[in-house]
Amino acid sequence: MVATRTRWRRGFTLVELLVVIAILSLLLSLLAPTLSRAKDQVRVTVCISNTGQFSKAMSMYCDHNKGRFWLFNHISGYYWYDNLIPYHNIHEIRFCPRVDKTSTGGWGAVDTNWRRNPYTGSYGMNLWLTPNDPASGSGSYYSQFLQTDPVTGQSFETFFWRTHATTAPDTPTVTDSPWVGHWPLETDPPPRSYWYGTSVHVSAVRSCEFMGRVMIDRHDFAVSNGFCDGSARRVPLPELFLLKWARYFQPTVRTDIVRPQ
Repeated sequence: MVATRTRWRRGFTLVELLVVIAILSLLLSLLAPTLSRAKDQVRVTVCISNTGQFSKAMSMYCDHNKGRFWLFNHISGYYWYDNLIPYHNIHEIRFCPRVDKTSTGGWGAVDTNWRRNPYTGSYGMNLWLTPNDPASGSGSYYSQFLQTDPVTGQSFETFFWRTHATTAPDTPTVTDSPWVGHWPLETDPPPRSYWYGTSVHVSAVRSCEFMGRVMIDRHDFAVSNGFCDGSARRVPLPELFLLKWARYFQPTVRTDIVRPQ
């Protein structure tokens, strides 16, 4: 009888195992920034899709209403996206993927939804598209928009588009925002904070700093914008002043919009 020799397979030594773990850790550390950028890009893509869907719903509304937007009533409970419910399930697109949907506060931020009961979301509308409803009465912005603009000499009431904007590719509809809506002007200063934006309410329209409701650093110093032609894209914050928000908005190159160090 011939004896057989048993061969044992040698496993990793402790040193070899530690080397493998170190190599894997190094590879993961090298891949982490790439994976993070890929995740951010997915968020931007979804966010752009959301603002584009809002824009298309607005176009459908205007198509069914002789090319006109609704009047904007500032009484709580009459917010702009009530008018869009027949044209899209807006509850599916109210939030940017960057945003935590659980906030119960009022004003939002880069990563926080705004809330104005019973509504909540992470996008705000360009309210120059919707003329103010006189029925909104006192306590609203309506009286402010009857004032004369010291820059253009026009009544602020004439800034409203009233019909589906003819400068569609450059006129925003909805934008990443810490609040429900805004009336930006080219003279508005930089936001008080690029994380929270700006919330200032005063008696003069040109002192309200409404562009601060749009200028938040949600997508690498940029926001997602939908436009009146149904398109949507990511817009760097300085370029927001180059868009045609209102009829008498003067697109302006701004050099004071700088990413904080």
